[in-house]
Amino acid sequence: MPGLHKNKGSLRSRFFPGLLGFLLVSAIYLYAFPEPNLVYPAVVLLHVGAGVVATVLLLIYLAGLLRKGSFASALGWVLLGGGGVVGLILIKTGTTRPELNVLYAHIGLCLVGVGLVFADWLGKRGWLDAGAFDAMLRTAVCLLTLVGLAAGAQYFRTARWLNSARIENPTDSPASMEEEGDGSNGPFFPSSAQVLGGQNIPSKFFMESDSCERCHADIYKE
Repeated sequence: MPGLHKNKGSLRSRFFPGLLGFLLVSAIYLYAFPEPNLVYPAVVLLHVGAGVVATVLLLIYLAGLLRKGSFASALGWVLLGGGGVVGLILIKTGTTRPELNVLYAHIGLCLVGVGLVFADWLGKRGWLDAGAFDAMLRTAVCLLTLVGLAAGAQYFRTARWLNSARIENPTDSPASMEEEGDGSNGPFFPSSAQVLGGQNIPSKFFMESDSCERCHADIYKE
């Protein structure tokens, strides 16, 4: 059966890095671009499914991975295993807002684990593999690269999502109704409602919008 074990190892060596790569790319997308579209929930499901498969495989082969690699690589696999277990817990709990710190723990463990494992993988392929200092430099470069990706994801998350369509109250309260919204000449006075560009909303938007019927069926029919 030696050939069978060799095929299993070969399959694992080809399949597992691709699985980790997909998990990393999908995680960056999910964190940086939380958009209400059809792609986002699809990627969530794929990330969850791939994460379960990767965690199960890692727990099965963890002992062998710890024996074959360096200390940094072994630490990386352990961190990835811990991050995978935390991910399974998040699947169980539903990853609600009270579990936000648990989510960040999952992200942090997996991010550092991927950096250490990837650094060892590069070393085995001859990149900066001339001594202990080169190994430390290689690991530092990989970890700093992932930190840069994390910072970029945080920037896009803040700039494109948290700061978009933000409702901000005026610094001073209006002294009279004339200071509300567009003032007394506004189309919605005395309401403070405003329309982007100063244009009126066409009446057909309200009269022909069948979407209102989903929540207000009785009123819509009347």
